[in-house]
Amino acid sequence: MKVVKSCEQIQRALSVRDAREDKTEAAIRLHLESCGDCSAFLMKLERLEAGVMSWQNTPLPRSMESRISAALAAESASGRTRRVGWVSRLSTSLHRLRENRTMRKRLSWAGVALLGILVLAAGQQKGRANTLLAQMGEAAQRIKSVHLIGWNCELSPDVAEEVANGGTGISVTRVFPHRVEAWIKDGRWRESQDRDVTVYASGKVWRNGVLVPGEKRPPLLTSFAARAITGENPFGKGVEFTSQVLGDTVLSGQPATKFLLESKKTRGADGGEPIQERRLFWLDQNTHLPIRMEEMRFNLEKWELDAVVWFDYDRPVS
Repeated sequence: MKVVKSCEQIQRALSVRDAREDKTEAAIRLHLESCGDCSAFLMKLERLEAGVMSWQNTPLPRSMESRISAALAAESASGRTRRVGWVSRLSTSLHRLRENRTMRKRLSWAGVALLGILVLAAGQQKGRANTLLAQMGEAAQRIKSVHLIGWNCELSPDVAEEVANGGTGISVTRVFPHRVEAWIKDGRWRESQDRDVTVYASGKVWRNGVLVPGEKRPPLLTSFAARAITGENPFGKGVEFTSQVLGDTVLSGQPATKFLLESKKTRGADGGEPIQERRLFWLDQNTHLPIRMEEMRFNLEKWELDAVVWFDYDRPVS
């Protein structure tokens, strides 16, 4: 007979085998007679088992063992040699599991409970993400003006084309991130980037004070930043996307929530390669408006940073 000395060993023994059988072992029986904690543990265990026994139990699928065995058989000869110890233990554990009715029921009960927790957590996560997106859009409708300062890290179209064509004599200043500052109010936009100032109003565009014939779109970086905070078609009309809450943090002394929007792969307007984009927000937990946003694009098997933007709102605009 194996002598069990500590409460931890006693409770472990009671947990992994049928509690009613364990009571017949002399060492355990003697310990239970003198230990109130382990006796109370045994009572709780018996109540739990009584409840589990009343469940309509579905045995673990026999196909599970065959799938595991097939996966193990697919291992290389060297891999099997290295793993022979844990493979043997796994096989023994599966055999004991089949023969131990109590443990099967406990695993079944635990599996159902874990599944319920995972489903509930996933639903809460998705629900919170949808709520945040709606709150951000509603808050954006109430603001009177937007001021943003950011850095455009994406190559301009002419530089990108020059790089694609093998150009090597590209000035460093044409490649560095460019500082952008913009104001938006009452459908009017003003964006300053480097030495260029672009103004958009009433469907017309002026660059450095000169009307640009045929141009009817607002500045690109400013327009995507403004569209993103409204929560409505953040990646363009008809582009599907997912939303995810990444957790709470502090940014510049303000409590914030990190919130990610990610588009599904879509082809560009020119019909080129499929593109996938991300908007990572730091949302003020009081106003639900973005404090900061990062724009990313999936390119060459990795995410590349296109722009970083900081926001503030309702400042006086001349």
